[in-house]
Amino acid sequence: MYLHSLAHTLTQQCEDLEDLPSLHQLHVVVKGMILLGDTTLLESLLMGDNFADVVGALEYEPGMYMVVCFCLCGGVCGCEAGNVCGWRGNV
Repeated sequence: MYLHSLAHTLTQQCEDLEDLPSLHQLHVVVKGMILLGDTTLLESLLMGDNFADVVGALEYEPGMYMVVCFCLCGGVCGCEAGNVCGWRGNV
């Protein structure tokens, strides 16, 4: 019960806040628990309600997260990657 409330609350809260550093840390913690190889712990992590939260935490592996800029101005407008560009000039 403790693992479920912890994993669910942390995963949902960090995703809602788009807090990538915390999601990366959560990934490291969950991956570490899985790599311990303890059968009882693995059963608790992967049973019913916990499965989606554990897999959700594993989505945020540090170093594998890439932000892609969909801006069509080629960076001329000074927008940051991932933002919607409002530039109306010629490219």
